[in-house]
Amino acid sequence: MDKVELLANGFSAGSQKVPHLGHLEWKVKYQPGLIEARGMKNGKVVLIGKRETTGATVSLRLTANRTEILADGEDVAVRKVEALDAQGRLEPVADDLIAF
Repeated sequence: MDKVELLANGFSAGSQKVPHLGHLEWKVKYQPGLIEARGMKNGKVVLIGKRETTGATVSLRLTANRTEILADGEDVAVRKVEALDAQGRLEPVADDLIAF
């Protein structure tokens, strides 16, 4: 990529050239909604990344890294608990108390 454009709720916050082995940064006022980055190469969009504001937790998703374990008292499976909002979006910074 040679350039990235940032959009906040559909409005462009500008584009910047991508420095070699560097990163880009924009200062925008926080607003709930959608933020989108469009990576371009030779004037064509080649990559789009999006993040959307989530709502309150309404459900939990529990998954495991495997479906079977040995019954030897030493084998384990890793469980992951994720907080989801009403649209099923993962809440990246949820801090709900969960007890097992």
